Amino acid sequence: MSCFLRNDHCFLGKCIVILLVITLCNIARLTEGSKVEEEEENWNNDNDIYFAQSTPLEGPSSFLGREMRDGILAAFHEVNRLGGVWGSKKLRLISLDDRYEPVYSKQNTDFFLNNVSLPVNSPGYNSSLLYGNGKPMAWKRIFGLMGYVGTPTTQIVFDELITKKIPLIGSTGARWLRTPFNNNIINIRASYDDEATAMVNYLVNEQLVSKLAVFYQNDSFGMSGFDGSMRALNYLEISLSSSGTYTRNTLNVEQAFIDIAKGNPGGIICFSLWAPTAKFIKMVKDEALKEGKDRLYKRDDIIFTIVSFVGSSSLTKQLLKYAKDEIANGVNIPIDFYTRNVLITQVVPSPTNLTYPIVQSYQRARKSYIQTNGGDISQFIPTFIELEGYVIGKFIYHVLLNIYGNLTRSNFLYSVYNAGSRDWSVGDFNGKTFVFDAVQIGPFKDCNIVDKLDSLLGSNGTSTFNCDVTYSCNQGLKVVYLTSLKTSESSVSFKMHGIPFTWYSFGKSSMSTCISDIRLIPKPPYDTQSIIIFVVVPVVVLFIIIIIVLSLSWSIRRYYLQKKALEHAPKSGKMAIIFTDIQNSSVLWQKNAKAMKESLEIHNQIMRTNIARFKGYEVKTNGDSFYIVFKDPLNAIDWAIQTQHDLLTSEWPSDLYNSFDCRQEWDQETKTLLWSGLRVRMGINFGKANCVFDQTTKRNDYFGTAINRAARIEASAHGGQILVSEKFFLHTWSLAKNSIYTEVNFSKDNFEDYVISINSELKEITEKTSSSTATTNFSSSISGQNYLKRDGYVVHDLGEFSLKGLQGKTRLFQVKSKLISRRTYSLRLKNAVSLSDLEYAKLPPKNNTSQNNLVMPVQVENAESGKEEEPIVKQKSVKRNVVVPITDI
Repeated sequence: MSCFLRNDHCFLGKCIVILLVITLCNIARLTEGSKVEEEEENWNNDNDIYFAQSTPLEGPSSFLGREMRDGILAAFHEVNRLGGVWGSKKLRLISLDDRYEPVYSKQNTDFFLNNVSLPVNSPGYNSSLLYGNGKPMAWKRIFGLMGYVGTPTTQIVFDELITKKIPLIGSTGARWLRTPFNNNIINIRASYDDEATAMVNYLVNEQLVSKLAVFYQNDSFGMSGFDGSMRALNYLEISLSSSGTYTRNTLNVEQAFIDIAKGNPGGIICFSLWAPTAKFIKMVKDEALKEGKDRLYKRDDIIFTIVSFVGSSSLTKQLLKYAKDEIANGVNIPIDFYTRNVLITQVVPSPTNLTYPIVQSYQRARKSYIQTNGGDISQFIPTFIELEGYVIGKFIYHVLLNIYGNLTRSNFLYSVYNAGSRDWSVGDFNGKTFVFDAVQIGPFKDCNIVDKLDSLLGSNGTSTFNCDVTYSCNQGLKVVYLTSLKTSESSVSFKMHGIPFTWYSFGKSSMSTCISDIRLIPKPPYDTQSIIIFVVVPVVVLFIIIIIVLSLSWSIRRYYLQKKALEHAPKSGKMAIIFTDIQNSSVLWQKNAKAMKESLEIHNQIMRTNIARFKGYEVKTNGDSFYIVFKDPLNAIDWAIQTQHDLLTSEWPSDLYNSFDCRQEWDQETKTLLWSGLRVRMGINFGKANCVFDQTTKRNDYFGTAINRAARIEASAHGGQILVSEKFFLHTWSLAKNSIYTEVNFSKDNFEDYVISINSELKEITEKTSSSTATTNFSSSISGQNYLKRDGYVVHDLGEFSLKGLQGKTRLFQVKSKLISRRTYSLRLKNAVSLSDLEYAKLPPKNNTSQNNLVMPVQVENAESGKEEEPIVKQKSVKRNVVVPITDI
């Protein structure tokens, strides 16, 4: 070997010797092999190569067997359609039902290998009738077994397969199928150890779950998963929190549910089949719907990681069905309640992801097989297990393409492991790798194959090849995918989660082993105590600081928001009070709730926009009724007029106009719109009220007789009508003089006496309000850009009324603007009894008099029709063109 390193001529000579030795070795092997092959059974002259499968075709686990079978048949169909293999031989598969029970698997295997008749009452016998057209099928020479999907159903025939060197291709993920090494057991899928390692790595290093539990089937399949989980946890020095088991082919998971709850896990690893797994997940997640003290599982965010052989499609369909059933029963849960935080490991890529060439080939072959057999390809749903079966079938084809010598079982096995090339530069035997459709299967390595080469090429008894028998490998795929579930109302789809867990290139030693190197899992660089000291404590402290800062920020923000909200809220004292309500709103809601819902949003928007505009304060609302107060009474009347304008000109839902109380009406004479949409009545009063701050609502509330009187005035009004009290009218008149009310109509015959009383009261109001303040309020109201530009309001004195629930008399005035001046209302007010004769005196200012004088001719309303008539002078009551000076205002 030292010569090899130092001298090129020596290297050339050494290579020649090596080639000669290889040739001699192959000749020797073929010479020995020819003698064996004279005795070994071969399939050289057969038209078909038969493979056999014992698998569940009926019962709870039947989907596993059926999907595996269908995938293999798709691959064989593709090969046969292209002319077959090894001299146009066709590949055939015989599948017999074992119901996932070992005893039936043993019966089927004895029939395959030894031509032992099947018991008439066995499930295998019933499925064999399909091959014999209703009669027991004739025995066929079986080249090899494949697609045994059950760990316990494979274990029962394992010893016989080892003894007879029968090839078994593509079985389960159990560790004992990989170690100790047997070259006739050819595994395609990753092992359960690999899947468990990927699960633990995800839960510990990605989700930071510290408490893990294992839910597993109480047989060799479940124990394989349990052992694989413990292998990874022991390496990470993490204790298992709890575990629970159930019996195969049952749904008795109740005891496992109780046992696992004792550990209060954050993650649960499941090595189980779909039906018991679905029931277990539902039981755990239903705990979140219970009261805290009655719950066995305290956490709502438990993560479930489930082995690939669970049957992904069947599991997800059942979980979706659970959610739909609960929702139909009135339980308020989202549709993904049972699939949330559920992840499934897979040994092949997504069968629907056509970016993978192997998926394209699988779907094309599967559809062709369905069509050839008269099926409907629209019903085809790709599955992970079908894709795995297709890969197994395709692998067998590629082995047969490269077989050496006669078509025998031993040559088939030799073709799996014989690479045909070696890396002589480092003296390693790398094994054989198969690559098709961008899938790498292998390397497969059997160090026994090069034992003779080792002895022939060794120098002084020293081996030249590094091929320790413990590095032999009979597993092809070295990758595990993690899939999460995406749920909709109609289906559940699979989404690849993160980067696949793979060990194809993890160091030289991992290339020499079948199962994943446990060193692939990063060890957390900390223990529990370190986590508490260096992570938990600082995080908690930081969290507390953040909470304090956020609380202070929120308190400051809330303070300023409250201050802003109370900016226009009057304190205790005199103020303007307004109540509003929609006419016949209850009837409108009953007739057309949808239109009223839209209309109320428009109504509320108008009210609140104008409240902000005219500096009012919304005390509260009750249904569609508003309760508002204003510091400045001029703002109050401007708000009422502007709101009536906006309600009239707004665009309401078309259905609303069909209601009698919301119909559109036009003035026949002026052709102007008088009524449209919701009709809102308004009552306004001015007086003293006490302000009380409500600690619950954090808003001002107001109490007093003035508040009650305003509410009663509003209740007396008709829809679209503005009624004000005498105090409110006189106070606004004192502030704005004649600029606010361009026309006032009184209802007293003895209006001269009433004017005197007005003068007296106005003088009293003016004396209580300094002239500077009055002037400021008035000027700010009429000149500020946020206020209504008045063209003068018309006032009608309706007379004195007794209001419901109030003692004494209340004089009411009706206020209109130019836009709504031609509206008419019933003379009979609601909830009020008139105390006057309803005769009106009109008082327009005379052109040749000063602004401080009013001329008051008489006008009378027709009490029956409610329409105004032309002014009629009552000579006994008043004198025409009497000028009454109002000089003290």
